[in-house]
Amino acid sequence: MIYDQIKPLRINLSGLGEPLASRDIFKISSYASQKGSLVNFPTNFTLAGKYLNEIIRSGISQIKVSIDAAGRDTYFRIRGVDRFEEIIESIMALNELKAKAGVSNPEIRFNVALMKENIRELIDIINLAHTLKVGA
Repeated sequence: MIYDQIKPLRINLSGLGEPLASRDIFKISSYASQKGSLVNFPTNFTLAGKYLNEIIRSGISQIKVSIDAAGRDTYFRIRGVDRFEEIIESIMALNELKAKAGVSNPEIRFNVALMKENIRELIDIINLAHTLKVGA
């Protein structure tokens, strides 16, 4: 296996598409984290709700949630879908599961692409991150 030849310290599981849509994301992250790699990936987090336990069990060290807004309306204007509340609920649920399991990983961070539609919400996005215990 190529992983065993390289033995990377860090792995960013990204590319085209949503990582949580991959059937193998948890197998890959479990293998790499068990071998000592720090594993992270960017995600829109819309599929996370059904995979929260797997996210914790797979040893992922960091998830970067692409949120781009501090509220539902701006999120919808930017993304074209009404999934903001679902994402927030999944972040809160993941934090609860981590607390119950006594683990700190995966650390959750926000990826925010600043644009004219959300620039006025930057402080609100920072405050949302603080409220949700999302790292800097």
